[in-house]
Amino acid sequence: MLKIQDVTKYFNLNTVDQKLALSQVSIDLNEGDFMTVIGSNGAGKSTLLNIIAGVHSVDQGAVLLDGKNILVLPEYRRALYISRIFQDPMKGTAPNMTVEENLSMAMARGKKRGLRKGISRGNREMFKESLAQLELGLEDRLNDKVGLLSGGQRQAITLLMSTITSPKLLLLDEHTAALDPKTGSKIVELTEKIVSDNNLTTMMVTHNMEQALSLGNRLIMLHGGKVILDLKDDQKKRMTVDGLLYEFERSRGEKFVDDRVILAN
Repeated sequence: MLKIQDVTKYFNLNTVDQKLALSQVSIDLNEGDFMTVIGSNGAGKSTLLNIIAGVHSVDQGAVLLDGKNILVLPEYRRALYISRIFQDPMKGTAPNMTVEENLSMAMARGKKRGLRKGISRGNREMFKESLAQLELGLEDRLNDKVGLLSGGQRQAITLLMSTITSPKLLLLDEHTAALDPKTGSKIVELTEKIVSDNNLTTMMVTHNMEQALSLGNRLIMLHGGKVILDLKDDQKKRMTVDGLLYEFERSRGEKFVDDRVILAN
């Protein structure tokens, strides 16, 4: 489903501030794979997602989605196939629109717009059923402005909006990091259910090693813009947090000293 081939990315190329962000990164995801991505600050995690989504160009390499080169597509064209959820729960929704208007807008993504009524009775019932599964009482708040909701409720709606049309690829960029632990756990639970129910191909960046190990069937660790660990299926199931730290130190010959990762466990 997703093939990243020898991708290299520099920032401020050919200047005194030149920085290598990714170095010959190659990753394959099969349809239905759920990959978690971990690494220290500056490892290249968000840069990788930005390249896939179309925010950044590449200096070398290729990115194929379902066999098609997406590097030639601008960000807005890739958004027809790729959904992304950010760390900030305020980014994924329109605060001055109602819950049902936000969901209706997500439903219409990639479709031709006409003069018909925007929200049909059938869509409204489907929205209620989908929101009821979140168990946050949002099915009774269809006409409330999203800006009145809590951060956790907005992130839950963003998750629903991002998956309501079953994208080819779902990108999760530390989407629980800004939430309190209880709300974050609820969003992780919802994420796992929605991804599983819809067999979505997913890549999730996280600083939480326990979360990275418990979710999905794939795990990669980035450091210095390179993939230094790639765990699949049974390898991932057998891995522990201590094992991840050991593998990092063995691969790089240095201690893993990212406080955000250690404290997240």
